[in-house]
Amino acid sequence: MNFATHVFISSLRKTGIKFYLTKEMIHAKAILIDNKIGLVGSNNIDARSFDLNAEVSLSFDKKEMLGDLRTITEIWKKDAVLFQYDANSERWYHKFFEWLVKFLQPVL
Repeated sequence: MNFATHVFISSLRKTGIKFYLTKEMIHAKAILIDNKIGLVGSNNIDARSFDLNAEVSLSFDKKEMLGDLRTITEIWKKDAVLFQYDANSERWYHKFFEWLVKFLQPVL
């Protein structure tokens, strides 16, 4: 899964999104967007989970809830490492898998 994670993160690096990698998996799903919108739930953050799977999530813009989510994510980030893209560590097959992910993304 680490390889797949790196392929997805590497393909999104140009968007300006910051990714933090934890030492252990956190199964919770949460998004905090510009401290204005929050989302927590059981679903993965992908089209399949939102549209097909029996999952649930809650989006909110209430300041108190956003503050709580910000506190939680800051705690997670303290024990995490900011993902740093390193073109020198890529192998030929990384580009192939990045292309494959982009190709299959509409199906996934």
